[in-house]
Amino acid sequence: MNSTARKEAAPADTRLGRLARWCFLNRRRVLLGWVGALVVVTALSVPFHGIFENKFGGGSTESARAQALLEHKFPAQAGDEAQVVFKTTAPVTAAAVEAQINAVFASLAGLPHVVDARSPFQGGGQVSPGGHIAYGVVQFDQQTDTLPKGAITTVVAKATAASGPGFEVVLGGSPIEKVQKFTFGGAESIGILAAIVILLLAFGSFIAMGLPIVTALLGLAISFGVIDFLSHGVTVPTFGTELAAMIGIGVGIDYALFVVTRYR
Repeated sequence: MNSTARKEAAPADTRLGRLARWCFLNRRRVLLGWVGALVVVTALSVPFHGIFENKFGGGSTESARAQALLEHKFPAQAGDEAQVVFKTTAPVTAAAVEAQINAVFASLAGLPHVVDARSPFQGGGQVSPGGHIAYGVVQFDQQTDTLPKGAITTVVAKATAASGPGFEVVLGGSPIEKVQKFTFGGAESIGILAAIVILLLAFGSFIAMGLPIVTALLGLAISFGVIDFLSHGVTVPTFGTELAAMIGIGVGIDYALFVVTRYR
């Protein structure tokens, strides 16, 4: 072979190699920069809370035509519903508890954008076989994507204000999801714990295990704030943060793992 044959570029000669070298030589500033970005984005995301809405317009699909017909002929039933769920120590059919539940729905009936509030004793829900859980229905006059968030938060605040010892009130449904921010649950915690165990067994080092985990979580925390900002200019569905968490935990750890594996 020709002695002047082109040699393979050394890692430090590539763009990624030069970036990695600069990050290593300025590691303290890089770390402080990421932490600073996390603090700034988190602080700014509080006043600029995300505006999430589902808009899945399908033109002239059967579902779109059915919704248009419903709005034209039965406008009171064209909006989305929310469920108001009660968990009580005493049976929900007890006179005192039933009166409390009916009082909650009576307080919701006249709120803005609420066209109907039906307790489980008025055909609007069901009572569990055990008799300690029941739910009723709040009917809004609009679909979730056009329903004002203020109207939903008022319903949530009014209903949950009745909670007390032995009388728990929680709400669900697509309108409620619009105003409730995504939080990590048991599934995400189990996934992170499994990743920690697997990486620790594979690398045999807490530092090598911790780098992919910390990198993914740091990037994920910043992305939540960025999604909040984007939601003010573009349509972001209510499951946007959940999708970001799934990708961030999975792909984020994987790609950081590739870098750590190559380094080792």
